[in-house]
Amino acid sequence: MTTAAPRTRGRAKPHVVAVPDCEKSLVAGAFDELINDPAAAKAALAGFDVEWLTIPAAADVLASIVACTSVAAPKLADVRADIRSRQKQIGKPGVEAADNLLIDCWEQVKVSPQAYRLGLHRYVNEVEAAYRQRVTLEHATDIASKAAAGTLDVSDVDLLSQEAERLKAVLERRGGPTRRLLLTPVSEIERTPINWLWPQRIVGDGLTIVTGPVGNTKSLFTIDVAARVSLGSPWPDGTGHSTAGSVILFGAEDDAGKIVRPRLEAAGADLSRVHVCQGALTGAGDDASAVVLEYHIAQLRSALESMPECRLIVFDPLPDYVAADENNSAEVRAALIPLAKLAQEKNVAVLAVLHQNKKNDLTAVQRIGGSGAFAQIARTVLAIGDHPEDEASDADRRRVMLVAKNNYGEKCVGQAYRLRKRMNDDVCIEWIAGTVSMDADALARRPNGGRQHDDKKSDAVDALREQLANGPQPAAALNTTLKDAGFGRRQLEHACDTLNVIKERTRDGWLWRLPVKSSPLTSDYVEPEEAFAAFAPDDAGVLDRWR
Repeated sequence: MTTAAPRTRGRAKPHVVAVPDCEKSLVAGAFDELINDPAAAKAALAGFDVEWLTIPAAADVLASIVACTSVAAPKLADVRADIRSRQKQIGKPGVEAADNLLIDCWEQVKVSPQAYRLGLHRYVNEVEAAYRQRVTLEHATDIASKAAAGTLDVSDVDLLSQEAERLKAVLERRGGPTRRLLLTPVSEIERTPINWLWPQRIVGDGLTIVTGPVGNTKSLFTIDVAARVSLGSPWPDGTGHSTAGSVILFGAEDDAGKIVRPRLEAAGADLSRVHVCQGALTGAGDDASAVVLEYHIAQLRSALESMPECRLIVFDPLPDYVAADENNSAEVRAALIPLAKLAQEKNVAVLAVLHQNKKNDLTAVQRIGGSGAFAQIARTVLAIGDHPEDEASDADRRRVMLVAKNNYGEKCVGQAYRLRKRMNDDVCIEWIAGTVSMDADALARRPNGGRQHDDKKSDAVDALREQLANGPQPAAALNTTLKDAGFGRRQLEHACDTLNVIKERTRDGWLWRLPVKSSPLTSDYVEPEEAFAAFAPDDAGVLDRWR
């Protein structure tokens, strides 16, 4: 980055609208990149010339940002200190203006993290394009004046031509009108087979999501898959063998020594082929920092290039390795699309764990926590849960793995399995022979507890009916009695809805009662109007119920 002071031309400049907002965005993007990846910030500003700027303080701030790229873990205070030191050395006023600009940009970065950083290269091109347009307009104005005076020579035309070429180049980089779409006839595109790691289950060159309730063996499932890849073992549904290769595990929630290795050993994995990522190194002797896909995708690429036999990458859970707001679709896409492209380029499967939200009325895909962009980018989604037809205890209960989304094949098929302990009490998966055909969405919508939960709701209906059989009862006493009997709030609400309980407010509190069927012989019965009589039900009690 050139840090010379902006030049002032001798002739008056024509009036051109400045681009201060874009220049502020450039400073904000450079600062955000500095905080997250100093080397990337330095590279992005390597060819930048402060002469392109119209805000004087922006040149000082950018120069200090570049200087701080050599600082370990730079912060806002480091940039502010460099600004003061730099301006003190050259005796240049304007510390306050530069400091205010930096603070303003920092505030913008906090409001929209990542957005400025991702747009840094675009801001650089926009600022240069604005500068080139200003300079080109200056030369064009000079030529018009000289042409009118009859003093135009070849050097003036050459100078304008050179500036026009520079402007053309930056406009093309910015995405100017010379860019075009690349269209290829389908007849010239070679047909290629779908790349599967596990046929119809895990894509071999894309993202597969594993989702399910908390504590429902998702991590154990990924360990089983990793073990099979490390060994080249057969898949449990009889669809052939896994492609043997190395595995990279990103596991933020489980201790590698206490949890991951014992589980891999129980699954019989080739431990020499399974690699656990324990962080990212930024330099010699530095402590490892947390891996974030937006910042460390280049390091992941380097790791894959050094391990060409790698066939599987596991993220457990995926949101722990993404800086983006997981509820923001645009940020999630910006984080995951480079990963998906890398998986396709390097022919490696990405298996990512995502937890479910608590909305039981949604489909399996909709229940994935965070933005819908996670499932949209994934080629397949696997849902894991308890087998709805199994009432065994937790140790022996069957689980199911079902395909909830499949861009390349069928859905709602999968396998059942149980958990088994080895001699050292380490847990592993024991697959049950045969394919399971089951609605993954119904499994996701099923309330936690399965059949036992449904039976509990039926028991609540019977208990409430019994309590109200002899007439109205105080709501407070009923709630206490039924809660003491082990029924929860939602079960009581279900019982009230099922029995159409009438709730009346009295001076002493709320009373609940069962609806009473009326008879045509009762004094309060009113015959339906003649126009309505043809449609009136035979049982007048139905009318009373909805009166």
